[in-house]
Amino acid sequence: MSDIIDLGELPDDTDKVLVAIDQNTVHSYELGFTTLKEIAETTGLSKGQARHRVSELNKKGHVRRKREDDWRQNAPAQIWLTDDAKSFVRNQMDYHDIIGSFPDEPTEEDFVELVEYVQALEDRIDNLEYKMRSVEDDIEKLKMY
Repeated sequence: MSDIIDLGELPDDTDKVLVAIDQNTVHSYELGFTTLKEIAETTGLSKGQARHRVSELNKKGHVRRKREDDWRQNAPAQIWLTDDAKSFVRNQMDYHDIIGSFPDEPTEEDFVELVEYVQALEDRIDNLEYKMRSVEDDIEKLKMY
């Protein structure tokens, strides 16, 4: 499985659920899992909304869920990310830390911005090539003396 999760196939706010699972699992490292209640509290979703998103992620193989055999009949399910999902979330978080927002689907404006950036880089390269030729010419002149 690739470490790319197509969030477009999943309900809105699934990205928040992924981040919440990762953060809650990290904060409870000794346990290594989180619960629906913690996910709901972290994301602001209802427990039912969190359950639906976790179920969808589980179907796609991005999270694991296990109910501990416990004397309590309503023991909470233990939820954690697969390694690929963890890698995806951490990459998203790194992107957020650097850029200040989470990546979205590219828009036409993004492509225009990218093309303008590439054109500016090409202009800088052309300018540097011109300066290099000038420096090479100056070196040749100095060699003659």
